[in-house]
Amino acid sequence: MVLDILSETPDMSILVLLRVLVLRDRALYLLVMVPSNPGSATLLNFSSVSVEIKPRLDLGRSPNALFGSLKSFTFEGTLAVVAARDTNSTRVECQPPFVAVGGRCLHLEHNLSGTWHAMRKFCQDLGGDLINLADLNFYGDVILYINSLNLPKTSSYWIGATDEAVEGFWQWTDGTAVRMGTPFWSNFAECHSPFTEVGGRCLHLDHSVSCTWAKMRQYCTALGGDLVNLGDVKVYEDVLMYIRVLDLPKVHFWIGASDQEQDGHWVWTDRTPVKMGTPFWANYGGDNTQMPAGGTNQNCALLDVNLHYYFNDYDCQSHRVECQPPFVAVGGRCLHAEHTISGTWHAMRKFCQDLGGDLINLADLNFYGDVILYINSFNVPKIGYWIGATDEAVEGFWQWTDGTAVRMGTPFWANTGSNTQMPTGGTTQNCVMLDGNMHYYFNDYNCPAVNVHPLCQL
Repeated sequence: MVLDILSETPDMSILVLLRVLVLRDRALYLLVMVPSNPGSATLLNFSSVSVEIKPRLDLGRSPNALFGSLKSFTFEGTLAVVAARDTNSTRVECQPPFVAVGGRCLHLEHNLSGTWHAMRKFCQDLGGDLINLADLNFYGDVILYINSLNLPKTSSYWIGATDEAVEGFWQWTDGTAVRMGTPFWSNFAECHSPFTEVGGRCLHLDHSVSCTWAKMRQYCTALGGDLVNLGDVKVYEDVLMYIRVLDLPKVHFWIGASDQEQDGHWVWTDRTPVKMGTPFWANYGGDNTQMPAGGTNQNCALLDVNLHYYFNDYDCQSHRVECQPPFVAVGGRCLHAEHTISGTWHAMRKFCQDLGGDLINLADLNFYGDVILYINSFNVPKIGYWIGATDEAVEGFWQWTDGTAVRMGTPFWANTGSNTQMPTGGTTQNCVMLDGNMHYYFNDYNCPAVNVHPLCQL
């Protein structure tokens, strides 16, 4: 549970926010002080202390009694509990037409449109309001949800932000200020498929193919672009945010920087010099050496997923994926097929997540083929493997764990002996496995079944 507590000093000059994070029988206190004058507001983290408390937090106790065990906290004035939310529970009960998204109740209306004020009244008549997207994580959840619906890209949605009251002062309907700039506001670049506008540039991240630096550059130029230039740190920041919001598989990405022509002289594909050092290049190794450090053997740069997407110099001819046990490289990704453990879909998903991955996403047909070849290379009986597809949220709407839609029909889903194509299990079979008895085609199956093994992917 998170408990937010506000206090003002007697002279009204300082606003104190005490954030209490309660985890089982321990509490983490974060004390933040902010000058009351917003023109000079600066966040200062004064202390972070862990202390023992009783498992049951009694909000009715006096502030001094409640925080008596916190020696570094002194109290003057009146404390008021302004927010308490249970962060251990991600399940939100929403009434139709609302659905749970990112721990909140959301409704996207596709059949009705109108002015901002008319659409706000529509939301209010449903008991809500136009959405507040001040929280970046929630914003990301909403975008993932919208993308999962496969709606036309021409669809637009009013949100609860306006500057009608004071020109240039944007605020949400609750009166709080709207944050300006990236990653919220668009520069409105006109991008054509498969490119997406990111920070005013047109970007395409393809995690389904992998090859050498030169081959991937040819791939980009065939699309009318080039490997990305991240010489502007703001563009780099936008790209990192985009990768995070998309929740992509853990893969490296080639970028348009190399020193192939002259070792040590790094340039982008447009011949402009690559900036060295922080905040672009990664630190690595026990001696904390900053890249690039590969000499004549590593002359192309990539965003290294194992180094938090900092720049790293790499062998230009490499298209192999480096996987840590128990994962192995299959089809340019890291895969683990577990034969000794089986369990329910949710238990096996947690097994994969505990390894740092998730149940596998087989949306890419070429990768699906690589996986089947790999599985058939085992000398094991025909068994079933859970994959990361389910329609538990909405019956009949199959989606991967990243929220993207699962393709129906051939060549993914199995046929039964009666020549009926899966899925056919209705409300009782809401999770997908690769069925060894059906040549590892997709089959919908009972999620609580415990005889299915996990197929994990990083």
